Amino acid sequence: INAATGFRRVDSAKIALARSYGASTLQIFWKIRAPMALPMILVGLMIGAIFGLLTAVGAEMVGGGFGLGNRLTSYSSMIQMPQFFAVVLILSTLGILIYVLFFLIGKKWASWEA
Repeated sequence: INAATGFRRVDSAKIALARSYGASTLQIFWKIRAPMALPMILVGLMIGAIFGLLTAVGAEMVGGGFGLGNRLTSYSSMIQMPQFFAVVLILSTLGILIYVLFFLIGKKWASWEA
């Protein structure tokens, strides 16, 4: 959805200007559409990565197996609060690292967008 929004919000005047200079459809895509849509694509990837982490932990909590979600369930059921909060801290740190990673990528690759 974010990528589609990013491609839709490209200024049509820039595309018309590029066409008037004889730019091909492929050149317009790579030189105008893709760079203008990149910030929205990165936001979509960031949101998807964070929700992926949440989904993986939730699936481990429900489905069992071996992972941080399983650890959360077992530590909370055995009332081992220090270990439980250590896992919560690890998951929080992972979420923050994902956010910071995509923020830095966006700052480097899409610095023109606020």
